[in-house]
Amino acid sequence: MDGDNIRQDRRKYVDESMEFGTSYEPEVAIRKPKLKVNGAKEIVPTRVTSNPVLQTMMYQQSENQFQEGWDYLLGDHHNVIRKALGQSLIVKAMYDGSVVAKAYCLFRGWGDIEKNHEEAYDLLIKKGNNSNALALQAYFRRNGYGCDPDPIDAIRLFSSAAETRHSWAIAMLAFFYQEDEVIPKDDKRAFRLYRKSANLGYTRAKHNLAEMYWEGRGVLENREEAMRWFREASHQEYDRSKLKLEEIEEEERLRIENELKLKQQQQKKSRGRKATKLGLSSLRSISRGRSRGSSSRSNSRGRNNGQNGKFIVESSYMIES
Repeated sequence: MDGDNIRQDRRKYVDESMEFGTSYEPEVAIRKPKLKVNGAKEIVPTRVTSNPVLQTMMYQQSENQFQEGWDYLLGDHHNVIRKALGQSLIVKAMYDGSVVAKAYCLFRGWGDIEKNHEEAYDLLIKKGNNSNALALQAYFRRNGYGCDPDPIDAIRLFSSAAETRHSWAIAMLAFFYQEDEVIPKDDKRAFRLYRKSANLGYTRAKHNLAEMYWEGRGVLENREEAMRWFREASHQEYDRSKLKLEEIEEEERLRIENELKLKQQQQKKSRGRKATKLGLSSLRSISRGRSRGSSSRSNSRGRNNGQNGKFIVESSYMIES
């Protein structure tokens, strides 16, 4: 694959990670009362309370719910990808008060609200040092959503989120080291970052780590380890890993078939050579048999001729003795 195709494939990685503008059919029905929203039919906002302690608890619960939705949406923290459920949880988190969830819904146009990247970015800035807010700020800065694009600042923000063990931010940093555009290409560092993110449970990091093991980029080639990570990502319903495993299995099936055909051809040739040798051996045996028969008849005729006095040499030899 040439450099342009590699760069295009890596760009696709960023786009796939966020699934721009996609809505999913809800996977589960949420208890009444119902609030119709785009892509998630039944959302139940938690009743607002004036008690500050309960408000704090409710807010924290909404942030946790956003994280749960995020994990299902992207297949993070070893969760199986369930995009519809992830969307439903994120929209509910927004209505329950999560600032990050609201910013994300503004970015995607979820929850009966229009897309507004500028407002989404402002909310993320106000949220401050929340790891999810930092990671999304970095993404906005990288791509220029609601702000001027600034990849250097994006790397700074991703790094800050990565320090809190944010697996998606760690994987995005690894991507920068593979991209070779903003910072120098460093496959070894990308490999270490993907491995860290994969161990935290992010599906795409598992897939990319497997690819690096498979191709021997940033690490010694290890097909067995690559297969292990492909299978882990596949178990989380990551489509590209499932497709890769199918391709590998098909290649292995064809390899075995070709080896079997080659072996059969070699065996056929071997049997042919043996048959040829056996045929030649039989012909030689027949020839030798005929030769011996001819010699025996000649000797017999010689002895008969000698008895008649015609075999003079043999008779003279006998007289002289």
